[in-house]
Amino acid sequence: MTQADSFQHGEFYRNDDPPEEHYDEDALEDGIENFRQIWEEVIGCEVTADTPDLDHIPRIQKALFKGTTCGISFWHIEGQGIGVAGYAEGSDAELPQHNFTWGQFNKKMFWDAVKIADEEGCAEWHLANAERGEEGKND
Repeated sequence: MTQADSFQHGEFYRNDDPPEEHYDEDALEDGIENFRQIWEEVIGCEVTADTPDLDHIPRIQKALFKGTTCGISFWHIEGQGIGVAGYAEGSDAELPQHNFTWGQFNKKMFWDAVKIADEEGCAEWHLANAERGEEGKND
């Protein structure tokens, strides 16, 4: 099962870290150069030539939000790259942004940022909701 396959089934980072053999930590040979490669990594299939790249941002956003424990935000930076950040329902806190420039990051760096963003969102959710004595989805 690939990283994208496990992610699609809502299991991404809920119980296990990604298989290390899937990534080359030290090299950008598997660098992410464009939006199509992010689509292929997150959704797990190729974008067809007749499908506009940016029209698929909502599907990537939904997949990343639903596939993480607390949900994360994903955005496209016009002409530059992408970014992710944690999400904490019930909190007004601004969580750290993890922005990437095309060609300056690889798959491992992307998935590590997804994991970190999710952890940051969960921590903030627990902080915000513990103050109100609430428990919920993000436990």
